Amino acid sequence: MYLPGQPSLYLGHEINALNPVFYEKEVNYFAKIISINKKYRILTIRVLIVQDLNICLVAKMRVKARYENWSDNENKKIINNINQKSFALITGSTGELGKCLSHKLAKNGFNLCLHTSNKDSDKFKELKNSLSHLKCEIKFFESNLAEPSGRALLKNNIEALGTNLSTIIHCASSPADSSLEKLLGTNYITLKDIVDTSKNLFLNRQDGRVVFVSSIYLVKPINDYDNYISVKSMCTSYLSRLNKLYSNYDLSFNSILPSVIDTPFSNSSQDTEKLIPEEVSEEIIKIIKNPKDEIVLKEVGGVKKGYYGFYNSEMHNPSENFVYSNEKENLKSDVQKNFVKQ
Repeated sequence: MYLPGQPSLYLGHEINALNPVFYEKEVNYFAKIISINKKYRILTIRVLIVQDLNICLVAKMRVKARYENWSDNENKKIINNINQKSFALITGSTGELGKCLSHKLAKNGFNLCLHTSNKDSDKFKELKNSLSHLKCEIKFFESNLAEPSGRALLKNNIEALGTNLSTIIHCASSPADSSLEKLLGTNYITLKDIVDTSKNLFLNRQDGRVVFVSSIYLVKPINDYDNYISVKSMCTSYLSRLNKLYSNYDLSFNSILPSVIDTPFSNSSQDTEKLIPEEVSEEIIKIIKNPKDEIVLKEVGGVKKGYYGFYNSEMHNPSENFVYSNEKENLKSDVQKNFVKQ
């Protein structure tokens, strides 16, 4: 009826029923063009039927436009082009990593929605001034993510962006020595609210990314910061599960596990070698552009990519969980070697 509209010729479909559709409950249909045959004017469209955020049915339809040119202005009102400039939302944007990401995302064609915990701070004023020359739309909002009211404001901003939102990067966190309650609030509970609010919008687009800034200490032994590491592990495991559920529909949920980043936030760290924010933000941009790996470990001088969590030994060789590559040799596949996850 709508794609391509009046000149449609229906060619066929494939249907995969995943879950039951229950009577008297609202059902949403989300459609996305996944391929175009220009020579024969054939569209392949992926359709999702979603009920209560559960994907009940996946279908691939093939339709042909019978005419080369036609006028159908009515349908243009209901069809969104996800290739247009979309918004990226960054929590903790006034930190060194958030600030660096803001500039890189703007240069990569995104509009920005930036969260800060304090609009009166010098860091926020510095960030706002540094972005003033950029030719993109920028929105700012203030909230304390450790509090329920602050997380409610974050959810409101996500909902306000609607399907114009394509990317969320969760950088914000309480300091590593904070109470468990604060760490849970700014990390896991905030991340859960982000996913719960954005997932339906991303399913509508059949396109969306959530990237969480985790910690190398999930796989590197350390005696301190038990609460911090445990909460980061919760978030990383949660996103890994979501990635397995939704990656087939162009939704990705990734975590980056960086070594200690050289910022005021990490002044108490005993690590002698630290990453600079630009290194980590560059890796996050790569994840956004190519989110095939659930997690990325970013260390000083190298990157490890792969999966997170436990696997059946008969199904997965532990050495396949991560692939090591040396950045100094341009990540060439011929210098890759297995990294055995301890």
